[in-house]
Amino acid sequence: MRNMAHNLALFATLVLLVRSACEAESVHPAKALYAECEALRSLAGHGPPANYKAKHAPAIKACREKVIAYTKTHQGGDLDRLNWGNAIQSIYDTSAASEWRTYEESEANVREAWKMLAQLTLEPRETAADLSLAVASWHIADWSTLAPEACAAFLDEIDLTFMEKVSPEALAAWKWISPNFEERTLIGAQTLPPERLAALWRRRDARLVRSLQDESIPLKARSENLASYATQLYGQGDAERAATLLDAWWARYGESIQTEQFYSARFHIACYGCGDWSKAREALRHMDKLVATGAISADEGLYQLV
Repeated sequence: MRNMAHNLALFATLVLLVRSACEAESVHPAKALYAECEALRSLAGHGPPANYKAKHAPAIKACREKVIAYTKTHQGGDLDRLNWGNAIQSIYDTSAASEWRTYEESEANVREAWKMLAQLTLEPRETAADLSLAVASWHIADWSTLAPEACAAFLDEIDLTFMEKVSPEALAAWKWISPNFEERTLIGAQTLPPERLAALWRRRDARLVRSLQDESIPLKARSENLASYATQLYGQGDAERAATLLDAWWARYGESIQTEQFYSARFHIACYGCGDWSKAREALRHMDKLVATGAISADEGLYQLV
C-alpha cells in the first residue's frame, strides 16, 4: 500500500519536474532541505503508526518546521519547486508514519499542511493541490487499517475538496489508488460492531459505483477494483452478490477485460462460492486466451492455484 501512495507522490514529483525543467540550475537551499528530509526518512524507517518511534519524533518535528519556515519565506522562482515539493512529500511521509501517536494528530497535521499550501501563489495553480493530495495519501496509507471510519470520511472529503483543483496527472493517479485505500478501510473495519461495519460497506458501495462508471479510469483498473470488492463480499459470506456483480461486468465488457485478478475472482467465487463449474471453466478459458496472446503471464496467480 505504501508503494501505491509512493506512486501517487511520484506523479506530483513528475509534474513538478516537468514544470521546473526550464528553470536555470543552481545550488539552492531547497536541495539541501530535501536531502535532510530524505536522510531523516531513512533513519526513521517505515512501518504502521502503531509502531510509533518516539525517539525520532522530535527530529521529525524540527525538520517539518524547517520545511514550513522555508515555504513561508520563499516564493516564485526562489522557491525551487522541484526540491521544495520533494521535501514536502518526504517530510510529511515520515511524519504520518513516525511522528504521531493518534489518527487525530496525524489528520490535524495534514490539515495544517493544506492551509499552508493553499496560501501560496504558485504557477501553475494546480501545484499546491497536487502536493496537498500527495500529503493526504501518505496519511491515509498509514492509517487506513487503524482508523477505517475516519479514513473513509477523509477520502470523501478529499474528493469534494481537490478533484476539481488538481492536475490531470494527479487526478488520474488518485482515481487509480483511492479504491485501494477504500479496500484497506474495509480490512481494518472487520472488528467493528455490525451496524458500523454495514455503514462503512454502504460508503464503499457508493464510491465503487462512482468509480466503475468513470470511463476516464482504465478498464483494467476498474475491473481489478470490482474483483477486489467481489472477493471481499465473498469473504463476508455473500458469494451470490459477488458473482452477480462479476457476471454483470463480464456481460458488459466481455473479452475487453484483460486482467488476471478479475478472472481469478470469477473462478474462485463461481467454483467455491456458488458451485458453478460452467462459469469457473469459462474464467479459465479466457485466462488461456490472455496467456496465449501474452496479455498476462502463465506464472500469474490463478495458474499457480489450478
